[in-house]
Amino acid sequence: IETAISDDLGSKWESLWRKVSTHETRHSGVTLYLATIDRQPAGCCSLFTHEGWGRVESVITKKGFRRKGVAHSLVQQACLDSIRLGNATTFLYTASNSPAEQLYRKIGFEIWVENFFQRYVT
Repeated sequence: IETAISDDLGSKWESLWRKVSTHETRHSGVTLYLATIDRQPAGCCSLFTHEGWGRVESVITKKGFRRKGVAHSLVQQACLDSIRLGNATTFLYTASNSPAEQLYRKIGFEIWVENFFQRYVT
């Protein structure tokens, strides 16, 4: 089964991301999700769980399947599974004011920390 759905297929990073994905699937705290439409891979995401924390990552919708609810369904299912697994908190990272942020807010996510990776130079 082909599970690579990145817009970067064929790029210099493809090999690295395939290795990362293969490694992650071997970890018991990782659940991978693959959405299909008419038996065609349409999107994917990952749920990482550890010590009561859940983190949704790598939410991707393949071109041609966007704006059809794929990402919404994937993230919603990952969140439900995170709760089922006993996680008290489930979070994700996204760019501020992006279409992704709008989607995550619709699902029920709230801003926890803004500019988490911003570094201040004095």
